[in-house]
Amino acid sequence: EVVATYLDDTPAIPEVYNLTQQPNIIAVPFFLALGSHTTIDVPGALGLPPGAVQGRIQERQVFYTEPVGTEDALAEVVLELAREAGAVLHPARSGTAWDCFPAAGRDRLVETVQREGSLLFGQLCLTPTEVMLDGDVSAKQDFADPASLRAHIRENPFRPLATSHDLPGGWRVTIDNPSLLCAVVETIYPSAAADWAAQQAGQFEAVPLESTLARQVGAFRTLAGFDHAAEVVTQLCGRCVRHATWFYHVSPSGSLPCAEACNTWLSMAKDWENDD
Repeated sequence: EVVATYLDDTPAIPEVYNLTQQPNIIAVPFFLALGSHTTIDVPGALGLPPGAVQGRIQERQVFYTEPVGTEDALAEVVLELAREAGAVLHPARSGTAWDCFPAAGRDRLVETVQREGSLLFGQLCLTPTEVMLDGDVSAKQDFADPASLRAHIRENPFRPLATSHDLPGGWRVTIDNPSLLCAVVETIYPSAAADWAAQQAGQFEAVPLESTLARQVGAFRTLAGFDHAAEVVTQLCGRCVRHATWFYHVSPSGSLPCAEACNTWLSMAKDWENDD
């Protein structure tokens, strides 16, 4: 028996116990990566205790797998689809994993750090020789690759909002190449360097909340006309290192602007709507 169930649609995940009859259930989260849905929401909807990957629920044995996106073979599937669509794929570049990050905003960020000597970027202290949590006297572990750094700051415990004001400490990244600065920032605060640089250049544009909500066609489609935006901004954006430019229309000079309401914001708004 194979059935599909959903977090925000029907049939809901708990319905798997009514839709199937077999004694063993193997639940495969159809997501690209680990995140709050795969580590908290889906197993919770199945009835599994926090952190559990198997359990006895409603007289059925449940086995919960990793999300499909963590499989190495998925990258090859994506590449094969790109080839079939006619994409011109270039050979893998030499270098380290740090060399594979977007370069938008890199030149301005590097120039500013080298000119000023240090730059407070959210909770980060950027210097020409290292990146670390600002004021962290316990910064001893030196991370040499983005995967290890990401795991340290996002996964234990899992932080669903990458830019939340609770960045773990105890780490540093030694900078031996100026371009590495932007890659480290991108690892910790995705897309923040590009938006910061655009604001510095007077070219930053935010997407109004009304436009974001109007284009939703999936789980968030019911949020059109949502009238508790200010409350959600206060509750969520107030603990984010970014400033909600999309809501306030302007951001203070030197702040990290935010171009659009993120999925975490939309999820909180959805929960607010359901509880209203």
